[in-house]
Amino acid sequence: MPQTHPKTVFAQSQFDTKNNPIQIDAKEGIEWLSKEQLYIARGNASARKGSFHIKSDVIKAHYRKTDDNDAEIYRLEAIRRVIIENSGRIAYGDYGVYNLDTRVAVLKGKNLQLKTALETIKATKSLEYWDKKKLAVARGNAIAIRGKKTVRANTCLLYTSPSPRDQRGSGMAGC
Repeated sequence: MPQTHPKTVFAQSQFDTKNNPIQIDAKEGIEWLSKEQLYIARGNASARKGSFHIKSDVIKAHYRKTDDNDAEIYRLEAIRRVIIENSGRIAYGDYGVYNLDTRVAVLKGKNLQLKTALETIKATKSLEYWDKKKLAVARGNAIAIRGKKTVRANTCLLYTSPSPRDQRGSGMAGC
């Protein structure tokens, strides 16, 4: 017969967003702060919506009331050991914010990096990913690596799909 630790708690909740539900899991539980319109998931927390997945020690899910008086999550804030995965891309940082309306992720902290099938991009100040534009922006000692090619700049823009500047594929535009 399996045994569980008496202090181990696992919480799982599903919340609606504009079109798809978002699944939030946490080992230590999910706290609801109604006045602040906030859910806080603690302990190996994760949130998933479609191909988007964010993991960290703590995830704060900010919500707002809709015209139908429902609650809608519009912003995810991840604290400590942040990993964001989406459509074959994976990003790492210490702190991250993902805006579900604009589908923009901003990471800060140490060892910032974004990996795709072809590229790795690193930064020391911040790392942004604009999902609709398939654009990564690395700020602060930015490094973009593709194969044997390495480009360094203070700020670097990297298209992870065909861009207006490079119709043959992704491109290191602005590095």
